[in-house]
Parts: sequence; C-alpha cells; structure tokens
Amino acid sequence: MLAFSLRTNAALGKKVAENRELKRPAELDVTIVAEPSCRECFSVAVFLENLKKQNVKIKSEKTVERMSQEGEALIKKFNIVKVPTVVLSGELEKDESLQKILSQLGEIRGSDFVLKSIGGPYVLAATGEIKGEMKLVMLADPTCANCYDVRVHESIIKQFGATPTVELVDSRTTEGKNMVEKYGIKLLPTIILKGDFEAYPELKKVWPQVGTVEKDGARVFRQGVKGMGVYKDLISGKTVEPQKQPAAQ
Repeated sequence: MLAFSLRTNAALGKKVAENRELKRPAELDVTIVAEPSCRECFSVAVFLENLKKQNVKIKSEKTVERMSQEGEALIKKFNIVKVPTVVLSGELEKDESLQKILSQLGEIRGSDFVLKSIGGPYVLAATGEIKGEMKLVMLADPTCANCYDVRVHESIIKQFGATPTVELVDSRTTEGKNMVEKYGIKLLPTIILKGDFEAYPELKKVWPQVGTVEKDGARVFRQGVKGMGVYKDLISGKTVEPQKQPAAQ
C-alpha cells in the first residue's frame, strides 16, 4: 500500500511539473535590425506588440543598425533582404501555436526566427536603397455630409503592406480643383495614389478592377467609388445613394 501511494504521488508530481512547464512562457531574445536613415520605413512595433501578447517572456531586446558590424553579420547569416526586420532567438520550439504564427510571417531556423513579412517602405539590405514609398491623397467634398468616409482607404491600402504618407484635400480648394481637372475626376470622394507600386504586387494586381493608371504614373480610384457607399457625381452635381439589393425571398 505504501509503495502504491509513493508511486501515485510521484506520478502526480511529474504531471504537475509537466503542466507547469507547458504553461511556462517561451523565453526569447529580440534583435531589431534597423535603418535609422529611413524615418518613414515600415515599423516592426506592431509585430513586437503582438508577440508580447503570446505566451512568451522577452529576456532581452536590442536594436542594431544595418551598417553596423553586428547588423551586417545578421544580414549575411540569415540572408536578410529587407530591413527593418526582427530576429528572435530562444525557445521557439516550446510553443506550437507560436511556431505556427511565426512560420506564416518569416523563416524559422532551429532556435532562430527572421521576420520576412515586411511592409513598405523598406530598405534593401544589400544596397540601402529605399523601396515602396507611397503617397495617398484623399480627395473629398466636405459639403457632402452623407458621402462615404474617404479616410477608410488608408486602412485598406495598409492591408496590402503599404504605409503611405497621407494628405486630405478639399476638392473646393485650388489644389483640389486642379486635381479634379488634371485627372478628369467625375466622382467624389476618391483617392490618388503615387509611388512605388512595384513593391506591392498584390495592390498592383487588383488596381485595374477599381481604378486607372494615369500618364504620370498616378493611380486614380474611379470605378470602385460606386461600391463604397454614398458619393457625389460632379457631372450632375447630385449625391448618389447606391441601390439596395432586394431582400432574398
């Protein structure tokens, strides 16, 4: 009976220890490879914020510059193409859910991980060239109180990995009137995108479905306006509400 009790206690103790180990956070070291000359570059802050919400413990966190000795060594070791990026080292294999998330965002090499899912703008690690710079001009008529909120386009563009500089322009101003005339804009609100579309192949691919490419390389949101909500037709001067789909029988 005593032997049975001892074996039972030992088994329970082992189980408790195993459960405690499973719940223990994975310990990681974080190294950010940065390019200080690119102030508008993609920020890794969101990735790090989400990482800290996982079952992890950040043992250390540091930033190294792309052109520093340590930065160049990391770029060579992990074949880093774009910066800024993040290198994680430590107990990556401890948590399966963490491994699954990271495998979708970059490359895992044993106890190391490199963030490869980098938005723009970014810097080519090998040359220092900045890629993916983009400007988003949101053109709207403030007198159209019921028109859809043109600012929604910023979050949509960011879903394609771009972090554009943003300018909101009143279509009644001289600048706004010039844009309407230059691009032959007939529907408002709309947006005009300028910049490096080659850095965002998915955005470039879908653009013909919603807008046009102008002679100066700018992209104007045209046919997509009617699907956004209430808009203003500059030809008729009327506000247009999209037709509601009939309810299913």
